[in-house]
Amino acid sequence: MNPVVFLSLPDLRCSLLLLVTWVFTPVTTEITSLDTENIDEILNNADVALVNFYADWCRFSQMLHPIFEEASDVIKEEYPNANQVVFARVDCDQH
Repeated sequence: MNPVVFLSLPDLRCSLLLLVTWVFTPVTTEITSLDTENIDEILNNADVALVNFYADWCRFSQMLHPIFEEASDVIKEEYPNANQVVFARVDCDQH
């Protein structure tokens, strides 16, 4: 999918048309939710684990979430083996 946005600027002497396109890349995020049942198994089998401790109501957690997902996507391309680098998250309100 290639969304296209056209923006014309009528206030200029010559009307300008800006064409903005970008490539939509679907998110292939693999962030594991940790809980008391799976935390030992996942963390013991991972070479490197990056864990995001978050709360849904927290503004900073909300700001970090898309960055953490993007980092996960980038790292998974470089290290495709599931146990090399694990991105996980813990809901601090539940656990």
